[in-house]
Amino acid sequence: KIGLKWKINESNSDTVNGFIIYYRSMSSDDNYTTITVPNLVFPTIDTYTISSIELNDKYEIRVAAYSNRGLSSMSNAIEM
Repeated sequence: KIGLKWKINESNSDTVNGFIIYYRSMSSDDNYTTITVPNLVFPTIDTYTISSIELNDKYEIRVAAYSNRGLSSMSNAIEM
């Protein structure tokens, strides 16, 4: 499992409707697998655990927020 925690850029006044987590194994050229995390908690969800991973693989992970105005840019990639 990989536990994620992120911080929202509060300079944007839009209400965040949720987040999309993008992840992929660094040992392959596959496209990102995506997980949509609706923002059902006030003020906002800021954690998620990815369970569907291979134990000895390294992963590249990014997060983007979405609102009524659309999808934000993806975060910088982290490697775990």
